[in-house]
Amino acid sequence: MDAQVDGDLDPDGILILQEIQAFLAVPVVPWLMTAAVHRHYVKFGYELDRTQTARLLHISAKAPLGLHGLAREIKETGIGVEQEIIDVDAESRLS
Repeated sequence: MDAQVDGDLDPDGILILQEIQAFLAVPVVPWLMTAAVHRHYVKFGYELDRTQTARLLHISAKAPLGLHGLAREIKETGIGVEQEIIDVDAESRLS
């Protein structure tokens, strides 16, 4: 059994998911935490400061599947997206 977890599409959201992965005894599957979702909502995001961007360096090689692509997207754009902005119903129909 896997644990589907969602979070903010920003460095802290990724690191929180990474902590959940370390704590749980089952694999964590990020839900709606992809580079594609980030690209779709980036216009509603916020600019990251240097401290926030530097947190991307703390993402483990063992981070849950897909988070490295999201991290690259965040680094390239310098934009974080809060999970509350994501239209969960619309995104669920697309996936």
